[in-house]
Amino acid sequence: MKRALFWLPLLALLDLSGCGDSERTFRTRESDETGGGGGQSNGGTPGTSTVGNDPGAGKGGGGADSGKGGMSAAPSAGTGGGQPADGGDGGEDSSDGGDDGAGTVSTGGVTGNGGTAGDSGTGAMAGAPEPGGHDEPGECSPGDTRSCAEAGLMGACAEGTQACGDDGTWGECSITPEDEDTCEAGNDANCNGEANEGCVCTIGATRPCVGALGNCAQGMETCLSDGSGWSECSIQPEAEDSCAPGDDANCNGQPNEGCPCVEGDTQPCGPPTVGICRSGTSTCGPGGVWGDCVGQKTAMPRDCTSSADNDCDGVPDDTLDDVCKCEIGAKEACNTHPQDGVGICKAGSRTCVAMQGGSASDWGSCTGAQGPKARNCASSQDNDCDGLPDNRIDNVCKCQIGATEACNRPPREVGICKAGSRTCVATQNGAGSDWGSCVGSQGPKTADCSSSLDNDCDGVPDGGTGGPAFVKVPEGYCIDSTEVTRAQYQAWLDTNPSKAGQPVGCDKNDTFQPDATCLKGTNVCQTGCSQHPQVCIDWCDAYAYCQAVGKRLCGSIGGGYVDAARGNDITASQWYNACTSHGRHPYPYGDTFDYDFCSLGASTAPVASHDECQSKVNGYRGIYDLSGNVQEWEDACNGDNCFVRGGWYYDDDRSQGLPCNGGSQTAPRTQDRMSPGMGTGFRCCSR
Repeated sequence: MKRALFWLPLLALLDLSGCGDSERTFRTRESDETGGGGGQSNGGTPGTSTVGNDPGAGKGGGGADSGKGGMSAAPSAGTGGGQPADGGDGGEDSSDGGDDGAGTVSTGGVTGNGGTAGDSGTGAMAGAPEPGGHDEPGECSPGDTRSCAEAGLMGACAEGTQACGDDGTWGECSITPEDEDTCEAGNDANCNGEANEGCVCTIGATRPCVGALGNCAQGMETCLSDGSGWSECSIQPEAEDSCAPGDDANCNGQPNEGCPCVEGDTQPCGPPTVGICRSGTSTCGPGGVWGDCVGQKTAMPRDCTSSADNDCDGVPDDTLDDVCKCEIGAKEACNTHPQDGVGICKAGSRTCVAMQGGSASDWGSCTGAQGPKARNCASSQDNDCDGLPDNRIDNVCKCQIGATEACNRPPREVGICKAGSRTCVATQNGAGSDWGSCVGSQGPKTADCSSSLDNDCDGVPDGGTGGPAFVKVPEGYCIDSTEVTRAQYQAWLDTNPSKAGQPVGCDKNDTFQPDATCLKGTNVCQTGCSQHPQVCIDWCDAYAYCQAVGKRLCGSIGGGYVDAARGNDITASQWYNACTSHGRHPYPYGDTFDYDFCSLGASTAPVASHDECQSKVNGYRGIYDLSGNVQEWEDACNGDNCFVRGGWYYDDDRSQGLPCNGGSQTAPRTQDRMSPGMGTGFRCCSR
């Protein structure tokens, strides 16, 4: 009985429901077989199982299923304890029986009855005995040792040893209980079988953050160094969540708050899949920003040449409508005319062309069309499309445009006289044609003896074709500047002039050659005589020469011969008017005879070799040798006796032949027309 009482206080079981329970309980190794130990008191009366009743006053109540038995109040230590209360019955289904209160080992008293063990429950724990309790003598052999655990000690004490004393009883445990446990994990320094009593947690222990949400739930709390509590969570809430998937950085249980999207999420983007268009995928990137649309194929401009639906409107691009108005490259006739195929008339052609880079099409310009034009008399084409060439001659096209013909033709086309010319010109802008104005025609003009032209169109130049040069006097006619020279006369003879057409009185003149006998005269120049006056010719020869070279033998100012009665009339005689400078002087050079002025002497001299033998009056200057050198035939005859003017080289002033009037106021010197003379020559005047 004594042995049983020794172990009862040690049967109290350690309450493992939490570190926060301050009550110290003990469990015996026999508690699996018996009920909980009764409370040990100093003589108290058994009471109920409610904690806090008077010591020894109650019995621990049995717990319900899986519950824990009630704990009786701890008895006070005494020298003769009262009747301890019975431990409560063990709870059912693996629950602990009720615990007795931890009491001080007494030296006497009655051990309460153990509670009834519940189903599979743990019996009630008796109060822990003081270490060093003694077994009955003889229980061991002196010198033996054993672990204190074999003696039923727990906690740190169980690690100690006992040695068997000489009396055959086990001695004190080598490890004695401390006043309290430390908070190092598993520490049971008070050896009551319940580690870390009074500790909220064990040093170094960690646990998930209690009550934490979001990212904070992934954090840990660490037991404080004194075991008095837990540190704050290792992950603290942040101001806001990130957009990484599931991130709840603010730890409010709502991940990714404020994010347009969550990183890694995808969504379709771009156009719907129509025609060539294809949707793409956009992925949420850092910061919750949707990334570029990848893989999409967007619409392209419409291509009127393509059968594909490039603009993704559900219709092939080359569908003809108000945008693609025609098939690009197609052609069609345009600007047609009823006369097409006749003359120049024909329809045009136009081609369908791409516009706006091919996104539209339309018919291009009509080219090549040709409708009827106005008739063009210059064209051999059928421009008016009437089936006939335009340049046919009719009452519209009266002539061939550009053709010319003579017009205003004069009776004789000699000298300056000539027909005009007219050109067929277009009228009505070419729709008709007619002859234009006659241009270039020239009829006869008044003869101009100073001109080399045939102004009067008589077939002879007005100034003649040979002989000395003319001088035109103010009265309007011309006179040779000198007598006709031998060279000039010979040039005419060399033309073998015809004898026909000689004037009346010259019908017997059968030669124009100078008289040979005369030429051999003593006073006639024989050598180097080409520029001397021609002598030894008769009146008929002189007349024929002047006529042949387009002039006439000087005669009447009004034309024809001079009436012999008017030989010294300045208004009648060409020769006399010129010699006197229109009646101003009796001599060509002035009023007074001067032997040295003109050619006087044994023979003739070259014409114009005496510069003083000319008039000083303007209009008559340049007419040489009208006095001296040779006397000159004039077309002024009285029968066959014709005037010879100006005297000759063998004259002197006494002969009265050198003055212009021949020394007579009425009639100058005469000579038979058929009689040549070695001192007689001639000059011509204009007709």
